[in-house]
Amino acid sequence: MIGSGILIAPRVVLTAGHCTDGKSRPLYFSTGGGCYPIYKIVTHPLYKVDGQIVVDAALVFLTADCPETPVALHHANEDVSRYDYLTVVGYGGGIKKISNPGGFWCYGVLADEPFVLRFLTIDGTAWFGDSGGAILNTKGELVAVTSAILSDRGRIFENIGVRIQMIRVWIHHTLNTQDQALLLLP
Repeated sequence: MIGSGILIAPRVVLTAGHCTDGKSRPLYFSTGGGCYPIYKIVTHPLYKVDGQIVVDAALVFLTADCPETPVALHHANEDVSRYDYLTVVGYGGGIKKISNPGGFWCYGVLADEPFVLRFLTIDGTAWFGDSGGAILNTKGELVAVTSAILSDRGRIFENIGVRIQMIRVWIHHTLNTQDQALLLLP
């Protein structure tokens, strides 16, 4: 993959759609010193609408189980609240980075962008290559996937993620319609 990703089941990685959308398709997912070949990529059906990225999400299916522990998805009946503290995990610059707890906080969700979670930096930043990485709440649950940064004159002022609450049904539906040999989400 080009960018970051989150293991959500032994053979399934969630990432930003743009991390899989290039001239050459990614061939493997690497973690913990191991490389796991990719056999299939499924982007969200609203990934691109009229050439514009709308829901920046993709599921990457691996040919073998990854021994790492999958990350738990945030509960569907709850949402991240404004000013909740967040932890961001990414692999920008070829280095795995985990922000300090409380290094980011949720700015909120705009009515005209329901799939997007906006978060601001308190102590740290998400950067190029962190796309597709995990955005975790204080319980360690996955609440969003890093999608983009907004900057002005080289200074990042806002980070954007795709909300798990808005893509949870698509994730479960996609997993349930794929190869039954896959271990599905708990």
